[in-house]
Amino acid sequence: MFFTRWRTALAVAALLCGSTAMTFAEGIDFGVGFGYANAGKRKAGTLSIQGQDGSENPSEVTMGSGFMFVPRLTLNSGTFISHDLSFAYSRANVKVDLAGQNLFDQSTSIGQAMYNMLLHATPDGARIRPYLAGGGGFVMFYPPGAGLTSGVNTVRPGLNYGGGVRVQVNERWHARVDFRQTLAPNPRLFQGQDASGLFRQNQFTVGAGISF
Repeated sequence: MFFTRWRTALAVAALLCGSTAMTFAEGIDFGVGFGYANAGKRKAGTLSIQGQDGSENPSEVTMGSGFMFVPRLTLNSGTFISHDLSFAYSRANVKVDLAGQNLFDQSTSIGQAMYNMLLHATPDGARIRPYLAGGGGFVMFYPPGAGLTSGVNTVRPGLNYGGGVRVQVNERWHARVDFRQTLAPNPRLFQGQDASGLFRQNQFTVGAGISF
């Protein structure tokens, strides 16, 4: 119930931000990006595994790489400023390792609802527009085997930043290349897991979209 309320509040906030920004927007882009997300096989905490002799053995939980899909709505509100609203869906393999022995290896889903402000190097209307991006939102971690519609997740606040370049192919269509990095507290994917530390994911996407 708590996480459902958070998701509802986030959706309402995004709609309000979108409605406000659209009032002043000089143009609107909608597009999708496809690419690769990598958490770098970084430690995501530890899990205590009971041995045959009854002893508790700490095992390392790590998160790795997978594909990524990102729908984006971009509001061009000024000469050098735009606003991105996005929901990034990615997959990442999760491993549990004990003394070099792989006890668990399975993929998990990650959803990221983010707002980013884009600062462009060239003015609105330019064919090629490099930019820096920065913002934040919420990261939803789903335990292995649970999908986006399962309602079972761990929600963490997150930062999102990076850069990219947008190319206006013609009056209607554009292409984008983006690199972002997300930082968030580590998720608790397993019962009893110590989830201290930070989750860090590098994201690279190539996409296209329509301009209004």
